[in-house]
Amino acid sequence: MKLLSSFSFSMVNEYPIEILAQEVSRNRVKAMLKRKEVEPSIGHPSLAAVFSGVFGMKIESERVKIKLKKGEKALIAQLFRANRLPEGRILTIEDIKKIKIKFLLIEIR
Repeated sequence: MKLLSSFSFSMVNEYPIEILAQEVSRNRVKAMLKRKEVEPSIGHPSLAAVFSGVFGMKIESERVKIKLKKGEKALIAQLFRANRLPEGRILTIEDIKKIKIKFLLIEIR
């Protein structure tokens, strides 16, 4: 299972699908990372750096193409901001630390 910094329907391999989603705690995500049940696939270096601090382990930045198949699960680190960023704005580590992050476990059905 992958830990992703976002989710898009372009990441789904085939349709029709249903998506089941539930919020999970940071502690559960950390435990899953330690047990190697989750492989980080975080595309942005600043977010990977923040997660390294949050989870107390090195999280590398890696941009890979994701295609989820029916039956697969993924953990999504969803950033929740009050408003949209200006076009082209890249968040710094300090910016990310101020944003609420929820972890969502999704299953493609």
